[in-house]
Amino acid sequence: MSLSRRALASLLSAALAALSGGPVWAQAARVAASPALFAGAPALPQAAPGALDLSKFDSPLTGAVSLTPALAEDALARAASRSPESDPASLPSAEAERLERRLQSASAAPGSAAAVLEFQQLAHEALDALIVLETRPGTPDEALRRRLTSARAEAEERFAAESARLLEANAERMEREARSLGRTRLLDVDGGAVLAAKEQYHREHESAMMSRSRLFGLPAPTPLPGRAEENTLYYLVPPALAPDYFAYLGDRLNLPRAERGARVRAAALKAVDQLSSLQRHGHRHQSLAALSHSEGTWEWDYWRTNTPYFALLRFGPTSIHNWRSALAFPNLRLSGIADHEHIEVVSAEDVGHLRDGIREYEPARRFRLLGQNLTEWSFVVMQAGLKNGLSARWAADLLAEGLWRWGERFLPGGLPPGADRSLLRRAAGSAARRHYAFALLSAALPQFVSDAANAVVDMHVASALKRGEAPAMPGALVAPLVLDAVRPLAEAASKQPVSISDLAVVTTRSGRIAADNLFDLFLELAAVVAALTIFVGVPLAAFGLVSWGHLVASFFAGLAAILVWNGARLLIYSAMRRRQARRASSTWLNP
Repeated sequence: MSLSRRALASLLSAALAALSGGPVWAQAARVAASPALFAGAPALPQAAPGALDLSKFDSPLTGAVSLTPALAEDALARAASRSPESDPASLPSAEAERLERRLQSASAAPGSAAAVLEFQQLAHEALDALIVLETRPGTPDEALRRRLTSARAEAEERFAAESARLLEANAERMEREARSLGRTRLLDVDGGAVLAAKEQYHREHESAMMSRSRLFGLPAPTPLPGRAEENTLYYLVPPALAPDYFAYLGDRLNLPRAERGARVRAAALKAVDQLSSLQRHGHRHQSLAALSHSEGTWEWDYWRTNTPYFALLRFGPTSIHNWRSALAFPNLRLSGIADHEHIEVVSAEDVGHLRDGIREYEPARRFRLLGQNLTEWSFVVMQAGLKNGLSARWAADLLAEGLWRWGERFLPGGLPPGADRSLLRRAAGSAARRHYAFALLSAALPQFVSDAANAVVDMHVASALKRGEAPAMPGALVAPLVLDAVRPLAEAASKQPVSISDLAVVTTRSGRIAADNLFDLFLELAAVVAALTIFVGVPLAAFGLVSWGHLVASFFAGLAAILVWNGARLLIYSAMRRRQARRASSTWLNP
């Protein structure tokens, strides 16, 4: 009997009902059925007395497994697809028989990548069957549980043995023939698979996140046990994944223009879907580009009132330093998201994290990271379009499509009925045109001009600008993306305005105070006038070139001019704040 959609739905409902039988699972089931999952409700609950014992699912291959409703749903769907002729009641038994046959008939060559991947897949399939068995109604069949547990243990034991053989057989080739990609050495092995050795100080964490990602249905490499070298993570990339996994979203593709556009679009939207899947399973990605990690950080919600001496006041994002190198090697590939060391569990508690020396609690961190993901994804998409010869109009269309798709999947209940896609497209168009124009101008400038411009900026900022970099990207160019496109989504998700850094703000690197208020600016300009009077005016008066009366009059005239100028700026500031309030109150999500 085939497993119909109705039967599958019935079995899933029964599984979730079974999960909700204990005190912890009652909470988890409510989380799965409500928008609170996005808001950070416990996605990884621990077993309580009388609830399901989760420790039986832990293993060196998959790490600590927490049986959430999302994982139960996915395991049931995967098991049903592998045994489509089985009815819901007999599905675990059918899976046990299939796994035992597969383990007996495994034919991949010992020590090959195919053998490692085969037994890794069988171990995951056994875990799926165990989850289905544990979550279906009634008391689990103890004999069937032992069969599945035994099959899983055998698959994992053979996986570990084949991994050790693979690493030993390729140890010399890894030293002699491997090519480098950043911190990672890559070696082609049998069947088109790639063996990788990555210098990694957080080896255990990244290994666990790779395993969990595969368990969540995301394409990810397989971390290998067997060699405990300090700060080195070995992993195997399957043949089907390898070509796209090592191709950055943003690399120039050697394809016809239409195919380049299709590949970039598919990869960008794939990343949106994978991030949504991570969130569904109670995880998130901290950083999609080096804008927010590595040597320095730029944060999308570090907004302030910018007060240049000889320009009008502007409110919004700060300038982006070293942006060209930060976007060159993103954690977005043609296969989707990568660099699993940046994946973390969404905390169920209001745990504080230090941010610039200030403790940031979980709700604020959650939506700050959401906004950072959206912004960095957008930058990478625009750079990918530019490098592949695609128009700013094309990039704007993809930005609008991706942000709209993100809202449909991330926001509790989806996008509101009044959301206006044309307004989102307008903001995305403005962002794409500005980014393209500045990036093309930066590429056309001689490097010594860029270095000179960055040297001037470097005197006034805490984070250093690298030599050989593009000119710092002004915050005014980023404002349409951050304030008009991204901020509405973050605020809709958090149901509160994004906090704004205004006036005096402690900078990330040096702890210096950024003097952004008008009084400090007046003091700075007054000091300049006083210095000119003392070091230029006094010598001129002493030699009789100007009168002392004119010197004193000039000094007070300078102070008066500063007061008038700052008064005008204060009026502009007030008008700007009113405009900003209007901008925030009427968005594409709430026209």
